[in-house]
Amino acid sequence: MNEQTSKYKPIGICPHCNHEVRAKISVKNNLRRDKCKCPNCGATIYVCRNYGCRNYAVGGDYYDDEFCPTCAKELMKFAGKFAEKSSGILLTALATAFSSFIVSKTKK
Repeated sequence: MNEQTSKYKPIGICPHCNHEVRAKISVKNNLRRDKCKCPNCGATIYVCRNYGCRNYAVGGDYYDDEFCPTCAKELMKFAGKFAEKSSGILLTALATAFSSFIVSKTKK
């Protein structure tokens, strides 16, 4: 890899301008993600933490997103489906426990 290509990240979607870009590294970091700039809109961006994804996440003054908007949306869909199934199981268990409690009190 030559010096010119090592200053840039792979092509991905910028979360600010939604253009396909090759982000330029503005701050190289060996322990965390490299801070990058979108060459199109100039916004601070980071590579998405989802394995295999090359799109970019929003970088902020106080907080940097971990995932690009596409991966974050998919994660929320998964979490919603999991919560929906879990809440149904929990509701059934609570109804069963409550009805067992009522039956045990009426038998006394």
